Amino acid sequence: MRVEYRLDNATIFIKPEPLKRIYLELSRACNLSCAMCFRHFYKEDSTSFMDESTLKNVIDQIAHSSVEEVILGGIGEPFLSPYWKDAIKWIKDAGKRIAITTNGTLIDQETAAFLVANDVDRLYISVESSTLGHNNVESTIHVADMMNIMKQSSHTENPVLCAEVVLMKSTLEDSVMLIKELSRHGFKYVLLNNILPMTPKMDNEVLYEKSKDDNLWHELSAQLYKDVAVEYPEFSIKTERLCRFVERNATVIASDGSVSPCYRLLHDGAERVLGRTKMLKRYSFGNVNSQSLEEIWESSSYTIFRFKVHHALYPSCTDCGFHGGCGFLFSTDGDCRSNVPSCGDCLWYRQIILCP
Repeated sequence: MRVEYRLDNATIFIKPEPLKRIYLELSRACNLSCAMCFRHFYKEDSTSFMDESTLKNVIDQIAHSSVEEVILGGIGEPFLSPYWKDAIKWIKDAGKRIAITTNGTLIDQETAAFLVANDVDRLYISVESSTLGHNNVESTIHVADMMNIMKQSSHTENPVLCAEVVLMKSTLEDSVMLIKELSRHGFKYVLLNNILPMTPKMDNEVLYEKSKDDNLWHELSAQLYKDVAVEYPEFSIKTERLCRFVERNATVIASDGSVSPCYRLLHDGAERVLGRTKMLKRYSFGNVNSQSLEEIWESSSYTIFRFKVHHALYPSCTDCGFHGGCGFLFSTDGDCRSNVPSCGDCLWYRQIILCP
C-alpha cells in the first residue's frame, strides 16, 4: 500500500511504516490533583475509563500485528481502571512488551506482587519533591524497596524501575539529590522533563529559553552520570524538531477508543508556550470501535500527517519573525501553511517535553 501526497508541483508516494508502539489510556481519572497537571485544563470529561469491550477490541487487533510494545499511560492513573489486571494479562498473552506509567501511590503489596508475577517489563513512576507535583518521594522509595525484594526472591529483573522527574527552577538542586537517592533504591533509568506551564505563575519555573546554550545539560550530566542512566530534554528552543511518537511509529488510543497522534492532541485543553496561552484541540484519525486500527494507521490523512511531522513541513513558530503578531499562535487548529492540526510550536516536538 502507498499513499499519494502532493507537495508543490511534486507527487510523493508514501509507504506507511508499520505500527510499533501503542500508548493506551485506560483511565482519564486520577487519584491526585497536582497543580502542574494538564488534567486541570481539559475541556471534556476527564473521569472516564476505557470499557472492557474497547480494551478487548484493541488487544485482539494487536495480537497478530506488528505492534511490539504497549504502554499503559495517558494523562490519567492506569491503576484506577477496573481492568488494569486484565489489560496486563491480555497484552502479555499476546506476546507484547508492556510498560506502565503511574504516580505510584496506588501500588500496594498485592499490586507489586502482580506486576512481578506477570512480568511487566518497565514501571515508570513520576516522582516529585515540589508542591506543584505530588511530593511522593517517601512512598516511591517504599514501593521500590518492596518491589526489589519481590524481584530478588523471584529471580527476575522485571519490572525495571524507571522514574519521571519534572525539573523546575525552584527545585533543581533538590531534583539532583532526588535522582541520586532513587538510584540507591534500584531505579535504573530516569526520564527528565521540563515543566509545561499551565498558568502565568508557572512561567517563572521554566528552565528553557528561546536562545540559550546547553550548560545546564552538561552540569546535570556531570553530577549524575555515575549514578543512573538519565535521559535529558533540551533546555533551549531550537529550530530542529523530532517527534518521538512519529519516530517510534507510535500512536495513542484514548479511553473512548479514538486514535490520536500524541499526548498533546489527546484532549481539548490549554498550555503555555513561551509566556502565552495556547488552546489545544483534540484531534483523532478514527476510532477502533468503528474502524480497524490498521485502517486508521494506514489511512491517507494519518500517513501524510506523520510524513509532514517527520520532515518538519510545519512553520517553526517559536523563532518566526512574525511571532509577535500572529493569530495562529493561540490554537492548534491550524497554521500559516494550512496544516490541521498544527505542530509548529509544540514543545514535545522540540524535545523540551519528553514522553517515555
